[in-house]
Amino acid sequence: MSAKHVLPGVLLLTLAVARSAVAQPVLPPPEAPPPMGAGPSTLGVPTVTPLGSSPAATALGGVAPVSPAAQSWVETSPCLCCGPIGRNGPIGSEFFLATGPSIPIGGATLPQQLNVGWMTEWGARALFFNRANDAAWTAKVAINYVYNDGSGKAPVFQYFGLPVRIRDLHRWSYTWGVGRDWFLLGTARPDGSGGPNVRFGADTGGRWGSSHVNLNLIINDPLAISDFLRRQDVFGAYYMGAHLDFEVPMGSWVWTGGLRAEYNFHFTEILPGGGNNLQDVNILLSTGFRY
Repeated sequence: MSAKHVLPGVLLLTLAVARSAVAQPVLPPPEAPPPMGAGPSTLGVPTVTPLGSSPAATALGGVAPVSPAAQSWVETSPCLCCGPIGRNGPIGSEFFLATGPSIPIGGATLPQQLNVGWMTEWGARALFFNRANDAAWTAKVAINYVYNDGSGKAPVFQYFGLPVRIRDLHRWSYTWGVGRDWFLLGTARPDGSGGPNVRFGADTGGRWGSSHVNLNLIINDPLAISDFLRRQDVFGAYYMGAHLDFEVPMGSWVWTGGLRAEYNFHFTEILPGGGNNLQDVNILLSTGFRY
């Protein structure tokens, strides 16, 4: 066979092989297995975009935008009828001592048997300031003690058929209440950075505690051996109060002092047969500190 017949055939065969090679897809080289001791494979795990690296965040200097609805929820209260609620102003903590006369009133047997007594209260109060820092909602807890001695001129009454008078009455109780305070000279802050101020407030709440009454038995007993009786009972009470305080900044804390007035109604069964409706009016001097 001559070279002029073989050469065209070789050229056609070369072109066919080259075209077949170009038509085949190019496969990536096989991935090498991870070395021994390496961590878990990350194949198939989606890539997490770091916070602040989104296109919108990048356009705003790295801070992701907040939707108008979320911004409105942060800046306004969900309860439109009550105004702003929560996260509006600072919260102050206050400790106080109040003491003064306790005046029994009413026509029942128990208050008629008692002289003017003395009340002392120790407690703590939280102040939830508004945004303007000129008013605050308050919540308090306290322990108080009231002592009244008996009136030797009170009428004798019957205690299980025995003639008696009240010698004295002792009351211990736990107090809780809520209220509202207003700062009359403008801005006030828990640390006193607002300057001196005058505060007026009102509050109401309840008390729960234990009391005992000592009785003098009115009998002819020259040796005074058996002329004393005692009775104990638990009681509840409702109170309403108002106070006026002066505030003086003392660096990082505030001294408070002023006058407080209360009305109390006690529910007790300490005397058998009724006559237990005891009402008090308390006039108290108070002092304390807030920070």
